[in-house]
Amino acid sequence: AVKPSIVLTVCLALPLSSAIAQPADLAPRMSGQALVDQFLGPPEEAKEMSTRTFAYHQHAKGYLDGINDATEGRLWCYTGRWKPHERDLALILELAKLPPAVLSGNAAPLVLDFLQKKYPCPAGSAKRGE
Repeated sequence: AVKPSIVLTVCLALPLSSAIAQPADLAPRMSGQALVDQFLGPPEEAKEMSTRTFAYHQHAKGYLDGINDATEGRLWCYTGRWKPHERDLALILELAKLPPAVLSGNAAPLVLDFLQKKYPCPAGSAKRGE
């Protein structure tokens, strides 16, 4: 007889294996343009964000925070020179300068590329900032 725990383990592993094998051409969860738009909001709300715009802004910040938490100290190293919200704004303003064809792609590699170029880790270092 097959043990129920083995069946459960196999059933739980199947969705994971298919998620890992997804085609690379799937639409990203967040494009570069969506990240820029959600972070900055519409120009007419520059001084005071609506509740909806604030929610989008928080979503974009959360996206950046997730990338930061997953990669800081391993793929880039924060120097402490800028406050995190200043770093995020500088990143978004740089992304906004990219051509539309680039911004239509996945935002995560664009963010990571900026962070790695702006905040490289010292050679042989894997520490979390200074």
